[in-house]
Amino acid sequence: MREEQDVEACWSVLKKSIVDVLEIGRKKAKRKKEEEGDELKEMKKELETLKKEKRCAAVEQKRFKVLKNRVEKLRKKIRKIRMKDKVHAVVACKSRERAKEYWDKLKELGGWRKGSKIPATVFDENGEEKEGEERLEAWKEAFRNLGVDSIEDPDFDREFAIRVEEEVQRMGEENV
Repeated sequence: MREEQDVEACWSVLKKSIVDVLEIGRKKAKRKKEEEGDELKEMKKELETLKKEKRCAAVEQKRFKVLKNRVEKLRKKIRKIRMKDKVHAVVACKSRERAKEYWDKLKELGGWRKGSKIPATVFDENGEEKEGEERLEAWKEAFRNLGVDSIEDPDFDREFAIRVEEEVQRMGEENV
């Protein structure tokens, strides 16, 4: 009975300590996020004011170049901060328990998940430009044709196809 109480007491102490550590971690993470958020907000405000000034017709050429350079530098800083945040998110997920989340974030960081890679317009087999649903049908037909063997096609290696067919038939006869 005494051992059970000791185990329970130790467990409650450990549990309280873990909760305290988690709370401290959350507060630090929140503070860091808020600081970066303020920095980003300030940069974005400055960027917008620079853009407005740049659009003004009365801006002379030299000033325009200075503004353009500052805008680009701010954009680079913003991209760098966002990239750093993404990298930290990926590193934070690196564990066995969060493997899926880790790989999802890693793929996002690598740019492998940026939506559709199908162009807005395509040319079908007749050379006609297609858009919208017709575009998807053109892609579907093109991929279907990739899987069809056509001996009449000039790019098709007839000799190789004949050898493979003979080999397949021979193997089929041996297995029977």
